[in-house]
Amino acid sequence: MPPASSSSPPVRVGELAAWLQELVVRWHDAEPQVDGCGLQDRIAALHRWNFLLWHEEDLARAPTAGDPAVAAVKRAIDRYNQSRHDSIEAVDDLLAEILAERQIAPPSGALAATETPASALDRLSVLELRRYHMLEEARRPSASGEHRARAATRLGVLDLQREQLVASLDALLGEIFHGLRPLHRFRQMKMYNDPTLNPQLYSALLPDQLASPPDHET
Repeated sequence: MPPASSSSPPVRVGELAAWLQELVVRWHDAEPQVDGCGLQDRIAALHRWNFLLWHEEDLARAPTAGDPAVAAVKRAIDRYNQSRHDSIEAVDDLLAEILAERQIAPPSGALAATETPASALDRLSVLELRRYHMLEEARRPSASGEHRARAATRLGVLDLQREQLVASLDALLGEIFHGLRPLHRFRQMKMYNDPTLNPQLYSALLPDQLASPPDHET
């Protein structure tokens, strides 16, 4: 749905949270796919990486997983986590582009929030995954009644956290798109997957393979 005015945030967080919840359910029955490069597509891509990370982490903790399997899972987690952080930055980048197109800028000296909108969306994504799996535990027939009751109590806490996060993110986007707060993009500068920054990687490379990648613009 298009914004009601040039100062309206491009997404409504309550609707977005419901959509993320729907994607979690759908992706448990079908391969998670994301197409497009619009704002909602970029948020879905971020959500997809969290979905893949969640289930890869479960594999790493299986008691029957041998060392080769755990090593393979660890490498997959590193790749997924790098893509997750890239997706967070991509969402903030597009929000910044939208602000520039609308010529929305805060007054000089206005303070940014301690996290970016995309970082909060990342937390909302993980929260939807946690709620889905906690509900599974609250309904698991093979679990004891005590276990199901404990999971139901925890689900109530997660529901409250979701409500608070949705309200806070809605307020943050409102402040940013009304020109009250700046959106300072936060660059993660992850080093572990970079062959020019991780000594375990660059020690195995030839000198002509060590060219540093270009820095992100801020």
